[in-house]
Amino acid sequence: MRALALTAALAGCAGQGIPSVPWGDAGARDVTVKDVSTTTDTAAYVVADAPRSEAAVDAASDASVDGSVDATRDATADAFADGSLDAATDVPVDAPPWFPCAPGVQRDLDALGTRVGDTTTVHGDNRAAGAMTVLPSACAVGYAGYEVAYRYVPRRTTTLRVSTNAMGTDARLDTVVFALSACLPLDGGARSLGCNDDTGDPPRDHASTFITDAAVTAGVPVFIVVAGFLHATHDIWDSQGAFELSVTEQ
Repeated sequence: MRALALTAALAGCAGQGIPSVPWGDAGARDVTVKDVSTTTDTAAYVVADAPRSEAAVDAASDASVDGSVDATRDATADAFADGSLDAATDVPVDAPPWFPCAPGVQRDLDALGTRVGDTTTVHGDNRAAGAMTVLPSACAVGYAGYEVAYRYVPRRTTTLRVSTNAMGTDARLDTVVFALSACLPLDGGARSLGCNDDTGDPPRDHASTFITDAAVTAGVPVFIVVAGFLHATHDIWDSQGAFELSVTEQ
């Protein structure tokens, strides 16, 4: 059943007019999604650049708490030390048109989110993302698309509880959420830290919740990807929409 859903979904991607984001500018920018009309058609959404906050710029330039991580490159860039990384953009030279890890496309959860206690929450949207599966998940292989990647730096060495199961997630949105050790495909050097398709629990039973498989390290970035499950039809569930993502250091 889901194999048929994937085939039909991918067949329609080319005609959806999904906007892509140029990544030639590696400056310190965040991406915001602006609704420019009252329709929910994908073409009505555009990606706009917004200046990063002073805190976001500071966070991007700081090294890890123990000095073991160069935050300007992280494991993501280091994994391409063999020359397959574009020196001007820190993006793989063979990256697809939509690459959620590209400068100006990847989002900074620490800068964009709101922290209360040990939980950081952000409201996002994946309607401007490309439909192609770029960062395959470990729990919905081949069925996750419209990926949005967030960089998060843990304050403590601990496990993370990651969830989109909240009222801020569209009721019809079927999310696939996973965490990676680097913003790369699993076959490109990243390690899966956890993944979930459907929680089956209220308030959003097609949202996602998981706890990382092992403790993450304080000061070492991890990458959390919010994607939509690729459906053949939008009669029941959507692959794109607004979501509320929370990350809790347990």
